[in-house]
Amino acid sequence: MIMEDNKPKTNNFINTFKFVWTYWSGYRYAIVVLLFLLGIQTILQVFIPILTGKLVNSFTNSTGNWIIPAWICGTLASIKLFSYILRISTISLWSNATMKVTSKLVTEAFNRVQHLSTEWHINNFAGSIIRNINRGTWGFDKFINTLFMSIYPSILTSIGLLWILFRNGFWIGIIGFFGFIIFFFVTNSLSKNYLVPSFEEVNQVDTQMNGILSDAIVCNSLIKSFATEDYENQKFNQIVEQWRDKNKKVWWRMETFLSAQSLLFLMLETAIISIAIWLWYQGSRTAGDVITILASFQMAQGKMQEISNSISNLKKSITDLQEIINLEHINAKILDSESAVTLEIKLGKIAFKGVTFGYTKQKEPIYKNFSVTIKGGQKVALVGHSGSGKSTFIKLLQRLYDVQEGEITIDDQNIRDITQQSLRKAIAVVPQDPILFHRSIAENIGYGKPDATSAEIEEAARKAYAHDFIINLPEGYDCQVGERGVKLSGGERQRIAIARAFLADCPILVLDEATSSLDSVSEALIQKALDNLFIGRTTVIIAHRLSTIKAVDRIFVFSQGNIVEEGNHETLVSDLKSYYYSLYSVQSVVQ
Repeated sequence: MIMEDNKPKTNNFINTFKFVWTYWSGYRYAIVVLLFLLGIQTILQVFIPILTGKLVNSFTNSTGNWIIPAWICGTLASIKLFSYILRISTISLWSNATMKVTSKLVTEAFNRVQHLSTEWHINNFAGSIIRNINRGTWGFDKFINTLFMSIYPSILTSIGLLWILFRNGFWIGIIGFFGFIIFFFVTNSLSKNYLVPSFEEVNQVDTQMNGILSDAIVCNSLIKSFATEDYENQKFNQIVEQWRDKNKKVWWRMETFLSAQSLLFLMLETAIISIAIWLWYQGSRTAGDVITILASFQMAQGKMQEISNSISNLKKSITDLQEIINLEHINAKILDSESAVTLEIKLGKIAFKGVTFGYTKQKEPIYKNFSVTIKGGQKVALVGHSGSGKSTFIKLLQRLYDVQEGEITIDDQNIRDITQQSLRKAIAVVPQDPILFHRSIAENIGYGKPDATSAEIEEAARKAYAHDFIINLPEGYDCQVGERGVKLSGGERQRIAIARAFLADCPILVLDEATSSLDSVSEALIQKALDNLFIGRTTVIIAHRLSTIKAVDRIFVFSQGNIVEEGNHETLVSDLKSYYYSLYSVQSVVQ
């Protein structure tokens, strides 16, 4: 069955944490060790302002005794050294676990995208998908790092420093405590309602910009053909202007956010310093105590600033993670049934039985109660104008879409009841516009059989009459073909695709005008090779050039999703009133 897309969900902290924890739950012991090490670091840091105050007192109270100041300085140095060792150990442990978990996220996101429906891929920019995954990966890493490596130790340190402030004066502690609560409330409110909406706007425009950029790069040859570089530049500049404006808005809002933080800290610092100086003036606190209070507040201020910035980063990472989390909620998938079995082909008989099918958002279905049977081993051709239903026939046969009514069977096995992998491995497809990876020629041919030997790959290339042009390339079979095979001519790409089909050796063969990009000499050679390939296989040919299908067993003439005529070439062309005859006559005149 195919499941429709759910509406994108807006993430919050709880949903994001649940998502992240599904990946980190396997490393809970590493997290416990991490929290323990960070806790020790926190305790050590809290001693720094206390020892600093005692150092000042040792100078003011000392009568030439250097031992106490030296001991305090040595203790401070030891604390910092031990803290450094703990930090290195923590980072080593954390980075190792982070790389493993992030790698799992990326591979699973890739796998999820691979299994989303053909329709979903058609409706989404490849560049935008890539950008969303990359940004989501960064957000995933940032979320967990911010939570455990920044917010957690900063909160522990702040609690310890607040304890020092209370210890040195009740009102100092009260001001610090409530001041920090107000600070958190204000900064969290600003971050949620003021910054996050701007982050979301930037991400939307950023995704669009990368989609347009990817589209223009992939279609660069078309741009050059029509000399539309200036038009594309103008179009890209427009989205860049939007991106710049949105980022400028974020920058100003960040400045306002930071200014609000600074103002709050200034007010707190003024109050605490005033009370500390008053206590010293009253003689209830020493100069060292005042230094301890000031150092504690300065450290706490830094930690509060770090927590505030971390909360902003946390919200930014939640925003960045939204698209990659939403991938889990996109149910645009063709699913195997729980009882799906492996396809077993003996004859290769194909049957469409009462099939009704229409694409999403299409008012009328393409097929209505459509039925046809192709005997095993037959060679059939599908002809008709564009949009008549020929390509849809192939897509449904491969189960790239599910039918709304009826069923499709292969050797009386409903394709919904067999695994997609076994179904598609039984069908070799040679498209009109061959798709090649930016890999070597050998890898592209071998894609039809991943475990093929070099000898098998070369034999398939010989059968497709591709071997001669391949060995004349600078690197032969190791030659990189470029993105989508741009380094090869159309005919060369098509012969690579045909070689791939030879190697796959599937019981069902689908050809979408497989010789359309070949010159007349190559076409004759390929036709001979294809005739050999047809033997023992059920073959479905989508034909635009009717001269190439004279030898097939049956021809189905499509019109508006129906088979309006059926027969072999001689039978159909002999009927001067037939639709097929009119198509054939037009092509004969053109040729």
